[in-house]
Amino acid sequence: MTRAFAAIAADAENVEPYAIRTIRNGDRVLFTRQKSEPQPASNPAARAGIHDVLASVVREGTARAARINVPAEGKTGTSQSYKDAWFVGFTTDIVVGVWVGNDNNSPTRGVTGGDLPARIWSEFVTQSAPARAKVARTQSRTTALAAFETGDTKLVPNTAVIRGMAVVQNTGMLEIQGRVVRLFGVEGVHGRPAREFRRYLGNREVVCEPTGSGNDYRCRVDNQDLSRVVLFNGGGRAAANALPELRALEQQARSARVGIWGGRDDDDD
Repeated sequence: MTRAFAAIAADAENVEPYAIRTIRNGDRVLFTRQKSEPQPASNPAARAGIHDVLASVVREGTARAARINVPAEGKTGTSQSYKDAWFVGFTTDIVVGVWVGNDNNSPTRGVTGGDLPARIWSEFVTQSAPARAKVARTQSRTTALAAFETGDTKLVPNTAVIRGMAVVQNTGMLEIQGRVVRLFGVEGVHGRPAREFRRYLGNREVVCEPTGSGNDYRCRVDNQDLSRVVLFNGGGRAAANALPELRALEQQARSARVGIWGGRDDDDD
């Protein structure tokens, strides 16, 4: 099942699972797995429909317990007499299958795929990103924050692409290489959404392109627009300058009651 979902995630006809990459004897390589490019999936329209269905399962269906701070897709499953419960899901960079059951094939105590397996999946995927590396000294961080608060754009120029690992100030404001940038169209919040945002970013490079409007940037990680990620998952509110597409994502999150729209405290430390 995980292999099948991996093919959907990769938009490929098939994905070949393997366990061994290389076998070595000292410096001598005895075996290396030959990589092959997967064949692109046929019928893109059908694949798009599958993605929509699997996303709705997590967003508002039986796998709501698997919701995390990034777009995710998946499907729950429960066999007869509750003998097996599973959830297989994926994000843009990881596919994980979770099975819960007894080794002797006896029934569980009413465990369903949307319960324990979905929660295990959420915890594992949330914590699977490598520990973040610390960037920027305290002095540069203080200077950058002061520049943002006072509107001194000389210290935070909006004329060139900024890239690097980010320190999350809130879900709408990042510090990269000692510079503070604001995500376009997002009013950020602190608390749990900000912590989940930090885990999502991990130690990956963030690339921010200027919008030409104040300190606002469109920032991306692995080709994922961070403004869209935040609003899709209820991690913040649409700002006054948000485009219709971003406001639509906020409305979806409101309707699904995810993130800050689910009634949880978003201002705790």
